[in-house]
Amino acid sequence: MRENRIRSLWARGEAAVNGWLAIPNAFSAETMAHAGWDSLTIDMQHGVVDYQAAVTMLAAISTTETMPVVRVPWLDPGIIMKMLDAGAYGIICPMVNTRADAEKLVAAMRYPPQGNRSFGPIRALLYAGADYASHADESVIAFAMIETRQALDNLDEILSVEGLDAVYIGPADLSLALGCTPRFDQEEKPVVEAIDLVLAKAREHGVVPAIHNGTPEYALRMVEKGFRLVTVASDARLMAVGAQGVVGTMRGGLPREAAKPGYGMPYLDELSLDSERMGALHTEGLGDSWANIYLRIAQAIDAKMRGDQATLDSLIYPGIKAGTDGVRWLENCVRSANAGSVWVDFE
Repeated sequence: MRENRIRSLWARGEAAVNGWLAIPNAFSAETMAHAGWDSLTIDMQHGVVDYQAAVTMLAAISTTETMPVVRVPWLDPGIIMKMLDAGAYGIICPMVNTRADAEKLVAAMRYPPQGNRSFGPIRALLYAGADYASHADESVIAFAMIETRQALDNLDEILSVEGLDAVYIGPADLSLALGCTPRFDQEEKPVVEAIDLVLAKAREHGVVPAIHNGTPEYALRMVEKGFRLVTVASDARLMAVGAQGVVGTMRGGLPREAAKPGYGMPYLDELSLDSERMGALHTEGLGDSWANIYLRIAQAIDAKMRGDQATLDSLIYPGIKAGTDGVRWLENCVRSANAGSVWVDFE
């Protein structure tokens, strides 16, 4: 059977770097896989991906050594088994809140007598090899998402379920459950304490800890803490940031008349920013190039969404006086981001 490289990394004490696929397209999945991720997760819960699209994406990922993982929509044995049959080497299951939930997840991923998975690995045989049935139980990975107060209360019971390989922290839902702002890269004390608790308990039970992150910097911090799979960004997020950076640089260097209403960054036409206003923003401390202005504003929106005030202050406020066009522009950017029109990921 084809090696599960995530397990191999863990056996060496290393962390897996996981990407996230929300776009239902085989070519974009293949492009992401060729970027060198250790694993890629197809998101069938909050991504716009159905079963048929997911199968083509699994086939695209298999052109590389990147390991295919699927986040299923819910704790439903039918879709769990179906994605394993399609060739997924790991299943991330949301909202595992009790021992019974964890047992249900594990049973759906193991053939009898260890579980109740039905036999029919129609594509998994092609991807993994003819001996798939003999080795699947010890190769595929069961991730239980810990993202509610109930799951925290039942943590020891969940982690003690035999056959559960890993727990995956969903920081946005976990933040909501703890009365905090839903976001990645959390610094709010209740969520940080919960993350540390899950990490400590996972180690205690011999279960691999994993976590969703918004930035590489925070993900590296989580690896230093002891997490052994870290997710960073998604295909949609990376495409949006890259595309808007290019468009922003071009708009900044072209006369206003060359920018057609309705295209590019949604908030530019909305505010009708002209070159004079852009010039004022440029000269008030944001940097030495138009590209740098757009980059910093992109970073600031991300920091605002994550509640990272220190980063926001360092990126935006030096050199900009309250009430200037720059601040109003930033506020409008943040409103657009919070409305879901730019750079939004969901774990």
